[in-house]
Amino acid sequence: MKLSRYSHTSSSVQLLRVYSNTENLAILVIYRQPDDKSNGNPSTAKDFHTPLKGAKSALAALEPVPNIIFGGDFNLPKSTWPDGLPKPGCSMEERSMLNDLNKFCNEMFMSQYVNQPTHKDGNILDLVFTNNENLIHDYSVLPVLPSTSHHSIVMVSTILKVQSLAHDDDQPEPRSKFNALNFFSDEVNCNELKNDLNQINWNDRLSSDDPQEILNNINQTCLEICQRQIPARTSKDTKKKSKIDRYRRSLTKGRRKITKQFTKCTSQSKKAKITKELLQIEKDLQKSFNDSKRYIEDKAISSIKKNSKYFFSYASKKSKIKTKVGPLMNENGKLTQRNKEMTEILSKQYVKVFSVPKPTDTTTSENDDEINVNNIPDLQVTE
Repeated sequence: MKLSRYSHTSSSVQLLRVYSNTENLAILVIYRQPDDKSNGNPSTAKDFHTPLKGAKSALAALEPVPNIIFGGDFNLPKSTWPDGLPKPGCSMEERSMLNDLNKFCNEMFMSQYVNQPTHKDGNILDLVFTNNENLIHDYSVLPVLPSTSHHSIVMVSTILKVQSLAHDDDQPEPRSKFNALNFFSDEVNCNELKNDLNQINWNDRLSSDDPQEILNNINQTCLEICQRQIPARTSKDTKKKSKIDRYRRSLTKGRRKITKQFTKCTSQSKKAKITKELLQIEKDLQKSFNDSKRYIEDKAISSIKKNSKYFFSYASKKSKIKTKVGPLMNENGKLTQRNKEMTEILSKQYVKVFSVPKPTDTTTSENDDEINVNNIPDLQVTE
């Protein structure tokens, strides 16, 4: 399955489109932040128009016409759905965004399906569009903890099925046999390791004239000594699951079961009871994840002295600062973030640092051979 993507990121709107040629399916996800001009975080109609225009161009380039699922948090509280009409008191900015969204959906032949409140204030802010009415056969709005989000979960059921992938249970061979040893174990005897290495008669071991054979002898000798003084790594059994995994699976399984009951339930009193059960499961899952996160943090901190690589690997995963190129200044003195233009700027700068080599004279003097003879002394390499 081949995937292609289009993305747009700005200070107020993020949009991502992923296309699968196997399913001929394009999935678009958007988030638009609420307008907050008073605190210096505006979200204007222009910010909303740009990603829709880019998504339209990206979809138009796909052949044949794909099935489309377009969803996300649009944050248009003064709008009625599924009609897509402005409510009384709707601002001009929101009217403009609503017009752009309706125009985009009409051109893509998409309809909106969510008609239940998805926010704690009773607004429909999370929307789902599709251009194939047979693709989505059901949806439900599920409650969440207020500490998690003010938005509810919109669960959409489609006719698509996930293909099961075959997994090979065999563990891959390590790239080096040294990788099978735990050099960070407290049981490593460094003094004995040093003594064993000093007792080796390296002159006899490295007496061969073949460099590859010499390297193999060094590796094999060091490996035999390390295997005596360094414990092996404990292999992770992928089939054996921890108690935390089993606990979370049971919670997730119970949530799926209760969710089905919630979607089929018509009694309000029973729905309220099921809602409490769903929220309790969310609390238990949150506690489980927090406990697991705290355990990993404590493990990373305790390994700073003896295994700093583990600590910095953990820290880099949590880093929110992503290194990227640009923006760069073009020939007009303006900053640009376009990938093609930045590539050309870097290419020109790369060429500038090189000078044109002078043409070499092919003629040689009679004494050149004498001058270049024996100008490099013999080198003796000892052990």
